[in-house]
Amino acid sequence: MGGRLVAVLTAMAVMWTSSANAMEKYVVQNAAPVPGAPFLDVYAAQRLGFFSDEALQVEMRHSANASQALQLAASGAADVARTTFEPYLAGYEQGVRGKFYMQNYAHNIFFFAVPKASNIEKVEDLRNKKIGVVDIGAGGKEIARSMLKLAGLPYDNSVFLPVGTGPSALQALANGSVSALFLWDSAYSALERQGAEFRYYHHPVVGFVGNAGFFISDSSLKNRREAHIRFLRAIVRARLWISQRPDEAVQIYWDAVPNSRFGKATEQQRANSLKEIGFMNPYPPGLSARDQGRFDFEALEKYMRVMKEEGGSKQNLGGKDVCSNELLDQIGAIDIEKTVNVQYKPSN
Repeated sequence: MGGRLVAVLTAMAVMWTSSANAMEKYVVQNAAPVPGAPFLDVYAAQRLGFFSDEALQVEMRHSANASQALQLAASGAADVARTTFEPYLAGYEQGVRGKFYMQNYAHNIFFFAVPKASNIEKVEDLRNKKIGVVDIGAGGKEIARSMLKLAGLPYDNSVFLPVGTGPSALQALANGSVSALFLWDSAYSALERQGAEFRYYHHPVVGFVGNAGFFISDSSLKNRREAHIRFLRAIVRARLWISQRPDEAVQIYWDAVPNSRFGKATEQQRANSLKEIGFMNPYPPGLSARDQGRFDFEALEKYMRVMKEEGGSKQNLGGKDVCSNELLDQIGAIDIEKTVNVQYKPSN
C-alpha cells in the first residue's frame, strides 16, 4: 500500500514538473518604469489564464523609457517591447530592425492639455505661453512641434519647460509656470483619477493614428515566431474580455497594481479607476476579434510623413516598413463567447 502511494505521488510530481517545463518563458518589456493602467490587457491575460492556455509563462519588466524598452527587445534581452514608434524610427539609423505587430491604441498617445477653467480654447491661444513637458528630451516632441507649426506658433525648445508628471505638473499649472501640458494619455488619465479636469487638443492630421504597439525584432521573430503568435492571441482575447467586462477589469487592475486603489475600495474609487482604464477608449466594445490591434496603413502613412517632416525619421520609411498585421492574420479563430464568459476570481 505504502509503495503504491509513493509511486502515485512520484508520478504526480513528474506530471507537474513536465507541465511546468512545458510552459515557455516570454518576456514583455514595458516602456514605463512602474506598473499601471496601460498594461491592463497583459494583467488580464495573466490572471484570466489566457497566457497559460498558450503555454506561455509571461514576465513583465519595466524600463526607464520607451527607448530603453526598444533597445532591450532589439538586443534579445526581451521577447517583445511595448513601446512607441518614435524610438524605432530613431534606432533605424543605428541598425535596429524589426516591426510592430500589434497596435495598442487607435490614437497618438501624445497631445496637449489645458485645465478646463483655462481661457485657452485652441492651440493658437498658446502664443507666448510656456508648455510643460516631462523633460526636454521627452518623446512625442515631433508631434508637439508639428501642432505648433500648423498653428503658426514658435516651436523651438524655448517654449517647453520640464515639469515632470503627477503633482509637479499640476503645481506648474497652478502657479502659472506653464499654461498647458504636452504629455501622454496614461499621464493624463492618472491626473484625472486624482481629480484634475482638462480639455485636450490632438494633432489635426495624425491625432487619431496609433503610435504605440508590440515591437518584435527580426531575429526574435525568426527564432520564436510561434510563441509571438500565441502571445498576441492571448492579448486579443484579453482585450475582448475587458471590452465586455470593464467593471471586473477594474478589479484585475487593482489586484495587479495595488496602489492604484488608494486604500479600501469605494464606489467613487471604482468609478475613478473605471474612468482611468477607459481613458481614450482603448478597449472599444464593438471591435471584432479580427480588428483588435490591426494597423490602418493609409492612416499610418500620414504619421510617417509628419515624422519625416519633423526630423523624427531620417529614412524614407513607409508604414509597412515599421508595422505589420502578419502575425495577427495567423492567430486563428477565437471563440468570443467562451473568452468573454471566463470568470475572474479576485485575489481578495
